[in-house]
Amino acid sequence: MKITLESDYALRLVQMLALENRVLDANTLSEKTKVSTKFALKILRKLLEADIVCSFKGAHGGYRLNRVPKDISMKDVIEVFEGKIAISRCIDCDYICSRMGSEKTECPYHRVYCEISKELSDRLSGISIQSILDGTGKK
Repeated sequence: MKITLESDYALRLVQMLALENRVLDANTLSEKTKVSTKFALKILRKLLEADIVCSFKGAHGGYRLNRVPKDISMKDVIEVFEGKIAISRCIDCDYICSRMGSEKTECPYHRVYCEISKELSDRLSGISIQSILDGTGKK
């Protein structure tokens, strides 16, 4: 499983906003993170909708974090772009597995995929943006 480039860049933009701890315009964020301005704006729009960042209009406008970095987890950011953490489509509520059989018993892989996805989700929940800045990788 790989996260998309969009999620990776979103984490970098959030990290830069946490590091700078001030309002930054999209061009400055783009320059500091090496993410194109167009892509940064697309990502920032989604982060704004998710209340991870807030925006300010005007000549000195831009973006800043809407929460303190210790209260933003990697999971918070990644799920904005990837949806619920799941390593297999069979975990999705809407997915109908053809391997369930007439007994409608759970496929043995479904259980394993659920366990692994939960472990990954819990691990990403436990890593805050602040811990990334601190180098500890913990909440």
